[in-house]
Amino acid sequence: MLVFIKRTDIHHMNNRSDSQTGAQAVSRALLILKAIGRDRTALGPAELARRTGLNRSTVYRLLHALEDAGMVAAVESGRYVLGPELITLGAAALQQIDLRRIALPILHELASSSGETVDLEILVGSEVLIIEEVPGDHLITANSNIGTRYPARCTATGKALLAHLPPARRATAIGESAHGCGPRALNDSQLEAELAMIRKRGYATSYEELESHLHAIGAAILDHRSVAVAAVSVSGPAARMPGERESAIAALVIDACARISHALGYREGNSGNTETGRQGDTETVDGSYHP
Repeated sequence: MLVFIKRTDIHHMNNRSDSQTGAQAVSRALLILKAIGRDRTALGPAELARRTGLNRSTVYRLLHALEDAGMVAAVESGRYVLGPELITLGAAALQQIDLRRIALPILHELASSSGETVDLEILVGSEVLIIEEVPGDHLITANSNIGTRYPARCTATGKALLAHLPPARRATAIGESAHGCGPRALNDSQLEAELAMIRKRGYATSYEELESHLHAIGAAILDHRSVAVAAVSVSGPAARMPGERESAIAALVIDACARISHALGYREGNSGNTETGRQGDTETVDGSYHP
């Protein structure tokens, strides 16, 4: 039996196939960009193929396309780093986060009053992402950590945000962020006990939990829905931030977060009606937040 297929049907089939192929290429290109972005050193095609699970010929082809678009740049020995076009896009994305504009003057005040580095961070899955940083009085290097991610469970900001998550989401985030912590990182049961304490006192600490000799104190920022949308921390060397300074610095951090929260519409006793707006919830953001 002969089956006749209309020319229009063939056209639709070809369009659908092209669309699927294009989506797959974009997805694979994003895998490569994310793999390069997670590493502070240049990566070659072989290592990228291993990390992404793509075959080497596909990696080569996509790298050439990404390089032409300015998304990656070739450096020594045929390895690649993120390209200049991503800097432009990243800067544009950061400018769209109104949270940064609202918080920045208060972050500068906090850095000045504490004398230490101040970070504004958001929760992305099981990690915290630094979206703004103000150096303290003891700046040794001009390097910025904006765009850096750390495991949430071993940072003051991360624990402040985890403390506001519902139990199921908190357990998932804690389980996924078990790697990359420092010498004094807490185990799961210790962490749960500390998160309960954080909810009561309003701030979190990280004493060498991320890296040796680094201390930090952080608190969450709430929006008009009573959702924890970000967190602020003051961090510095253990020698300059001993336990004796905890109460004083915590008071400064809590005050700064309260002022930012107020600017975002938070009022004590707020109870949001949206799914993520329950009292004590946390919003996991994908890089943008508009109050």
